[in-house]
Order: sequence, then C-alpha cells, then structure tokens
Amino acid sequence: MSLRQGSIPFGGRADHFNGNGTCIRSPLLAMCRPKTGDSPNSGFACGAARCVLVTSALYFGMDTTNMTEQEAYIALNMMERIGPVGVRSLVSVLGSAHAIFTASSRDLQQADGIGPELAAAIVSQRDSVPLEEELARADATGTRIITPLDEEYPEGLRQIHDPPLALYVRGRLRPADRHAVAVVGTRRATHYGMDAARKLSYQLGKAGVCVMSGLALGIDTAAHEGALRAKGRTAAVIGSGFDHLYPDENVVLAERIAEHG
Repeated sequence: MSLRQGSIPFGGRADHFNGNGTCIRSPLLAMCRPKTGDSPNSGFACGAARCVLVTSALYFGMDTTNMTEQEAYIALNMMERIGPVGVRSLVSVLGSAHAIFTASSRDLQQADGIGPELAAAIVSQRDSVPLEEELARADATGTRIITPLDEEYPEGLRQIHDPPLALYVRGRLRPADRHAVAVVGTRRATHYGMDAARKLSYQLGKAGVCVMSGLALGIDTAAHEGALRAKGRTAAVIGSGFDHLYPDENVVLAERIAEHG
C-alpha cells in the first residue's frame, strides 16, 4: 500500500538514525496537507491489503448544489489557508462542511480563528475549486479519496489535533494497520544498513506488523522490500502528488506496494 496526503500524515519525518543509517520511529498517525509552493512533508498512514499508498494532494469552478459532505471536505482540502483546525471550527458553528460553501463572510467569522482576512480568502476560493477535475484524476489513477467521515479513515488520525481533511489512497486501509512501526533513514545507506533495514522489516512483516516508510531511495526502499518479501503489510506515505510518484527509480516498487495492498 502506498500513502500520501498533503501536509504530512503522521507526524514529521524522523531525523535520528543509528550508526547504520537506519531510523526506526514509532507510528504516529498524523497527516498534513501541503500548500501550494510548500515542500510537502511525508508522514504515514497505514495501508491496506498488504500495502497501501496514501497521498494527500492539493491542486486547485464548481457547482456546490449537489456536493456531498465528503466532497466538501475534499474541496476544502484543496483550498489555500484553511486547514483541519479551521474547518473543524467552522463545522461546529455552521453545522456541516457543505455549509462553508454558502455561508456569508460574516457567518464564517463566527467561528473561532476565522477573521475577516481568512473569511475573505475562503469566499474568494470556494467557487473556483476544480473538484470534479480532481475526482476524475483520482479515478483515472485508481486512487480513492477518503475523509474523516469515511469508516476507512484511520482511527489514530481522528485523535490528533489536526486530522487531514482528505487522504488519497491506493490499496486498502485496515484497522489492524494501527499496529505499525515506521522504518526510515538515509538515502545513502551502507550495505550493512540496507541489509539491517530489510531484515528488520521482514521480521516485522512476518509478525503481522505494518511497516511504514516513505518510498525514498536507501533505507525506505529496503524497508518496503523487506515487508513485501515477507508477504506482510507495508505502507508508503509519499510527499509527491498522487499522479506523480517520486523518485522515478521506485515507480515499480510503488506499484508492487499498491498491487499487493
């Protein structure tokens, strides 16, 4: 399974490695949304059937008349300057995410943290979000978009302060994936470090633990390969768009992760 969201799902990237270039991080389900112009971070969310690829993309009208509540969350995820905390505040006041697309600037400002400037930014964007185009692109790549309203949404993410508004997923997310260990590390690992990462991930996969990593070269690649070799679960949380896998060298690996998920 491969995963990606926008801002990082699961906390930030670990930056403490052992002498072999291997970093092991306890799972912390937390994804973030990337903003245009920002350098997306990767995080993690557990994947599905054996592996899952989750991404959260932000791409930027639209008729909101028949928009579902889930679609409203996806559209809000595509907007600048408004994130999970702001949306939660607005929903608590307006009653639904859909209502954000029809509320007046004054009504939007009734929510905590929403001032005149942010309200104006929301109003200026909400009718021009290319939601239908985004949904079509996701469908064309076999990517599902899940929101906090969906049963499949990772329970661990629901518990954090700013749960991602949308997760772009290939594969299946399973409740059992909450038993996960993140294995990440340097892109320039030693042979010993690569071997250690593969063996550790293999054993984790055999034990039924979901191996989380970021699909980068080096230790990340070894971690995914080890879990796949054990026919276990692995999830790749990527920082590039769902329709632009990076690095190119791992496109085949990403497909293996998604196919086995």
